[in-house]
Order: sequence, then structure tokens, then C-alpha cells
Amino acid sequence: MKDVLSEEAAWAEEANRQRLGIAARAEADARERLLRAQRERQLFPFAILLTLAGAGIWLQFFYRHGRPYPVVSRVAPGEMPSAHAPAAVSYLLYRLVSGPAVAATLLDLASRGYLEIRENVTTAKNVFGKKKTRMDYRFDVLAKSPTDLQPFERDLLQFILNEAGDSKGFSALSLRKVASKKRHAFTRFFRKWSRQVGGYCKTLRFYEPFPVSAMVANAVEDAVGLRIKALPITAEKVGLELQGIRYDDVKGSYMGLCFAGHPDAYNFRTTGAKKR
Repeated sequence: MKDVLSEEAAWAEEANRQRLGIAARAEADARERLLRAQRERQLFPFAILLTLAGAGIWLQFFYRHGRPYPVVSRVAPGEMPSAHAPAAVSYLLYRLVSGPAVAATLLDLASRGYLEIRENVTTAKNVFGKKKTRMDYRFDVLAKSPTDLQPFERDLLQFILNEAGDSKGFSALSLRKVASKKRHAFTRFFRKWSRQVGGYCKTLRFYEPFPVSAMVANAVEDAVGLRIKALPITAEKVGLELQGIRYDDVKGSYMGLCFAGHPDAYNFRTTGAKKR
């Protein structure tokens, strides 16, 4: 009996300690909340001042750097940078004719009065009944004579009219469809057309010709120590230089060679006429 009473007393004492601990923690939390509220009331004016200061600094930078600068509208120059065809410009820039040069050539023909471009908007329904708007461009041939066009311009226009339209014109949509179906024919024509444009651009001399003769002369000089100034390089010129004879001193037309006199007059081996 005595053990039971002592155990109950221990439990009661433990419960009292826990209640006192909970009460002490609650009182400490209340004091902490009170102190925090006091600090917040004290720091609130400083927080307002810092916020206003930050807003003022932002406004200052915004009025100094954030506002758009005044832009004066100007009219774009209405003159073309050059009178060269777009395909020739493509060759000038890239040393080849790219696909966009075809579209640029057609637009250039329209700007020069050989074609007229009209915009067509069609509306159709898909399988779900939803309307779909499609935009197409019609290129109509005008009555202006194409005799003033370059050959590659005439060939391009004639090829597109034959493949994607008729003598009156064609549409951009039909051109895309035909180009997708006849891809091999269009690729073959484009390669031929690119070579044609390249040949035309060579007549304009956009680039200097490749110095093949000079490279050969340098190679001969490096190989045998001879500097042949008269181009092109031929075997007889090399043979003369090896014998110490200048080509300009002996050039002529005897037997098709470059000898001014008889071949026996020179101290090197030549081939004479065969005896019958």
C-alpha cells in the first residue's frame, strides 16, 4: 500500500512539473511576442523611409535612362543600291546562286514591269468543317516585250510558265506544288540556270580570274630555278631557258617552234624533218 501511494505521489509531482513547464514556456512566448511587436513598432518608420528611398532611386534612374529616346521618322531611300539583277548580286556575295535568288528575280521582273503580282485570299473548309484561310499570289505576264531581259531571266520566266502556269501567268501555290512533284526536273533546271548566271557574272568581272599561269610559272621556277616571264608556259620555253636562251630573243614561227633562225643554229637537241 505504501508503494502505491509513493508511486501516485511521484506521478502527481511529475504532472505538476510538466504543467509548470508548459506555463513557463507560454509566458516566455508571450514576452517574446511582446518584445517583437515593440521592435516592429520602433523599426516601422525606418522601413517606410527605406522603401521611399528605394522608390526614389528607381524613379531617378528611370527618368534618366528608362524613358524612350525621341526617334525621328525618316523615309527609306527609294533608289536601288545597284542596277544588277538579284541573281548577279547573289553570285557576287556568295560565289553561287542560291534558291532565294529565284524569288528575288521574279520580284525584280515585277518591279521592272514584266510581271504583275496580285494577292488572292481563298477560304476553304477542312475535314472537321473548320474554315481555313489561304493566301496565294498570282503573277500575271504583262504585254511588255521580254527582249530587254538577260538570257537567264528569260529562261527562268519561260520555264516557270511552262511548268507551273500558262502564257498568261502562274501562281505561287501552283509553283510550289509543281516544284514538289517534279523535283528532279526543277533541280536539273536550277543547276543549269546557276551555271548560266555564273557565266553572265563572269562577263561583269566581279572577281579577278584565277591566276593559273602565274602559279605554273612559280612552280617551274621552284622546280628548275627558271623564271619564265612570257606566259603561257610551254615546253619549248622551258627548254630555251634551260639552255640560257631568252624566249623574246628567238621567238618566231619556224616549223611551228619559237626559233628565229634554223634549229641547227642553237646548241640543243631538236627534232628535224624526217627523210623520205
